[in-house]
Amino acid sequence: FLREAIDHMMKLLRLEKPDAVACDLHPNFLSRTVAAEIAEEHGVPLVEVQHHHAHLAAVMAENGLEPGKEIVGAMCDGYGYGSDGSAWGGEILVGGYRGFKRAGHLEPQPMPGGDLSAIRYGRMLQGILYSELPRDELREFLSQSCLEGYKHGEREIDAVFAQLDKGLNTPMTTSVGRILDAAACLLGVSYGRTYEGEGAMKLEAVAAASSNGVDLPVEVIDEKGVLVLKTSQMFGRLFELRERYDRGVLASALQVAVAEGLSKMALVAAEKYGLGTVGFSGGVAYNEMMNCVI
Repeated sequence: FLREAIDHMMKLLRLEKPDAVACDLHPNFLSRTVAAEIAEEHGVPLVEVQHHHAHLAAVMAENGLEPGKEIVGAMCDGYGYGSDGSAWGGEILVGGYRGFKRAGHLEPQPMPGGDLSAIRYGRMLQGILYSELPRDELREFLSQSCLEGYKHGEREIDAVFAQLDKGLNTPMTTSVGRILDAAACLLGVSYGRTYEGEGAMKLEAVAAASSNGVDLPVEVIDEKGVLVLKTSQMFGRLFELRERYDRGVLASALQVAVAEGLSKMALVAAEKYGLGTVGFSGGVAYNEMMNCVI
């Protein structure tokens, strides 16, 4: 179907031969396979583009920035294949149309079961709190309050603990989307994905009806020249406050804290590289609350 759609579009545009074919950097995407076929058939270069670099270039083009210009970009979404092969999604990039540097990102968090953590939010929450809480306390909370975040109940919770203990099928991610999903689960807002962006959108909706009366820790550290926003301690504090405040207040606090951390990293990067323009793009940029902060 994808190839037929591209062929049809080329006919509509009367494009007989492309100059080049661009595709996502991910080696296993179907779109990349189709792009490689088209490039080979026409004898033109295949240009692989990192997902968040594409976001950076798109926001530059949308605002009419000329070639040669560089900006700082907060590029935030659910998933993008990183240059290092890991799952990115909360990135501070410095660059332009031709290239970029990774200047900062969210603290990498475990995704037990990989993409299952994007569907069953309990898994993602368990991965984040794994290093923050005693096992018995975490298991009791998940069993009593977040069981809807698992397909197989307590058996799955125990299986996830085993995965985390052994590092089995537990890739790391810097995704803002996964952070919002996990927060939605912790606060009882949403436990799993039935449509794209469900956890994040429900979290935003709950927060919109409340004021922000709580501050969560926003700590940015420097790891070998790359800025890292610590998110585990945000969740540790969120867990501590869950019975003292309305969930809307805490949902607001989490989103504001993440946005403030991203802003802090972006400003530090802008000063470091002498740049005066900062952009914000990716699926998370639809979040109005975070948009107002960044």
